[in-house]
Amino acid sequence: LMMGRSLQLSVGAKGVPVSAYSLNLARQDQMVQLERSAQKWPFFPEKFSFFIETSKGPRFYRLRRNILAIGADYSLYDDRGRKIGLLDHRVINLGGSWIVKIDAAESYAKLETVLQMFCAMLRFNGAARRHVRHELQQLHMGKAVRALDKQERDLYLNPRRRR
Repeated sequence: LMMGRSLQLSVGAKGVPVSAYSLNLARQDQMVQLERSAQKWPFFPEKFSFFIETSKGPRFYRLRRNILAIGADYSLYDDRGRKIGLLDHRVINLGGSWIVKIDAAESYAKLETVLQMFCAMLRFNGAARRHVRHELQQLHMGKAVRALDKQERDLYLNPRRRR
């Protein structure tokens, strides 16, 4: 969870807690930025978006929670708006078990890794939203917001800076 980016997006969304995550994929150069959409109406499904750099250029994706579903199911859409996958949540589970189905033509290792990390993150989605909401309330009341972690602060720095 990137607190600086989450607070920035939440302030811009007029108080709606917006979570922003940075996914570090093993043996990959790109850090995938996964963000919750700020356009969230009450009782409507939440949406997440991210992009993956490929040899053919960037591929943009959107995850949307299904309205009518048993469990917390999500649909995966590509940049053309086509549904290319489904994340099926088990009705009763304690550990966050998911069944991920992706069209064979659209599936590749980076996408599968991002979806795997997204499913693991969903277990803590509510707690992350509450944490961002609490930090945003502290910011509005004028109380000190905690300092960013060193690892997160390094992500915000210019990579071309002098070291």
